[in-house]
Amino acid sequence: MSDIRKLNEVSIEWESSGFSVLKDLDASPLGIFCEFIDNSIQSYREDSIAIKKKETDYRLKIDLIKTHSEIIIKDNAGGIDTDNFERALKPANRPKNNKGLNEFGIGMKYAAVWISNEWVLKSKSYKENVRRTVTFNYEKVVNKNLKKLVPVEEFVNDNSHGTEIILRQLEKERVARWPEKYLKAKIASIYRNFIRSGGSFYNDFTEDPIEIRYNGELLVFEEFNFLKAPWWASLQIERNEGAPEIEWKWKFPWRKIEIEDEEMNPETGEILKFSRIIEVTGFIGILPDGNHSGKNGFTLFRRGRMIEGIDNRVYPKVISTSTPRGFQYIRMYGEIHFRNIDVSFNKSRLTIDSETRNDVFSVLAREIKQISFDNEVFNMLKQADKHRVKFKIANAKNAIEKLNLENTEKSQDPLLFERKKEISESIAKTVIDGSYDKAIKEKHVKGGFALIGETNANEEFMIANYSYKLKVNYIENNSMEGLYTFGIIEDEEERIINVGINVKHQLFKDHPEYFQDITKFKLITELVKCLAKSEANVRNGLNDSASFRHAFNLYSQTLNL
Repeated sequence: MSDIRKLNEVSIEWESSGFSVLKDLDASPLGIFCEFIDNSIQSYREDSIAIKKKETDYRLKIDLIKTHSEIIIKDNAGGIDTDNFERALKPANRPKNNKGLNEFGIGMKYAAVWISNEWVLKSKSYKENVRRTVTFNYEKVVNKNLKKLVPVEEFVNDNSHGTEIILRQLEKERVARWPEKYLKAKIASIYRNFIRSGGSFYNDFTEDPIEIRYNGELLVFEEFNFLKAPWWASLQIERNEGAPEIEWKWKFPWRKIEIEDEEMNPETGEILKFSRIIEVTGFIGILPDGNHSGKNGFTLFRRGRMIEGIDNRVYPKVISTSTPRGFQYIRMYGEIHFRNIDVSFNKSRLTIDSETRNDVFSVLAREIKQISFDNEVFNMLKQADKHRVKFKIANAKNAIEKLNLENTEKSQDPLLFERKKEISESIAKTVIDGSYDKAIKEKHVKGGFALIGETNANEEFMIANYSYKLKVNYIENNSMEGLYTFGIIEDEEERIINVGINVKHQLFKDHPEYFQDITKFKLITELVKCLAKSEANVRNGLNDSASFRHAFNLYSQTLNL
């Protein structure tokens, strides 16, 4: 260690306009922290084997500290030795090993310049007994067009090692509304593979464990876990309440996916076809019942670090569908790790086009449609779509209590009371017989209605020995008081039940959100269909209220299918 070469100066050679550009790059406090964390992890990766020979219990520790006037990033990685210190402050000087997390050689520089106007770099290599400190003042460097800075060297005769960066004179508008809670959650998520402890299922993705602290608080990542439930058809169709539970998760090892691609020869204009090999690993699963916000969708990783899905998850259409309120969209999630793919300058995006992404996800989608559990094959996408939260009597009691409370509050509202009384008295005076039904039908015919949607008459069911088909027409009619209309077309060739659902009924006017919630809208449609089937059934039976009720109860078994 006594033969260490003294550094009289370090080069920061770059035109001053270059540093000005760094001030205006698209960045964020989260991205800034990530650049420094990446540097620490990469330094650890390069030196950990050598350090562990002397420190058997060595683990990388990164401290992120935010005070009123400073941001400090400290680590106990290998530190920057003499040769690399010369390279450390020179922008766009790519490291010798660009296969790691600090591959561009500018991350630390642009991060520091973007958020501060003065920053200090202190570092001591595990190989040396010298700690070097250099101060970069943005105004001086730019205004004087400085090309070199003079480091301060301090003899330190101990086994310490690591790097400390102090950011001062912070850009006020960039730290004014400091998102501390957001930063802690996102940093833990991005570096989950370095800090996760969720069990052996994740071992194939975890890196050497490290510790990251924010203002002294150890950051942890809580796993989202997976749905544990029987195959949906076992409960909803077979009514087998004793069906075994399955943990809906699927992990796949590193694999090579061949993607067909093409490019144009710039000289001849000829289209050349070629194959690309994309290497991926990861897992796909169904989220357990509960709050899925911020958990559903996919996150994409490279070299152990999350690249995409930090704020906005990736929702491949072949797996999540394109319906944000659909169950697949809400429940499907996963982590996909790429190996031979580049990233954008700010590490916010993988450099693969949408078509290639779709090809990769299409391969994975085909596999999760036929995964095996205990030698039985299941479709995970169908499970995500069809699974329903398990019935609990406690939930039913809670709903009843809430409903009773709401009804009590409404009964005390004089306006609602008078309106209900008015409607009840009007209904009591109405004589419902054949002439009433005929008058209603004539009123609808004369008034007419606009058809805004319909279903094909392809739903078949039996009444006695006859086969019927059901067709639903969605209509809009302000003059129509009823929620639905009913009519039967019967001839020698076919029997069709026509149901009209009035989308301008007061129910939908009072609750327009039903059109956005497909589950509620479907429930209303299915209830109306059950009513129509029951009415058709009664016409061929005893034609009394009990028959109608019994038929409705039987048809209601199909509501969730």
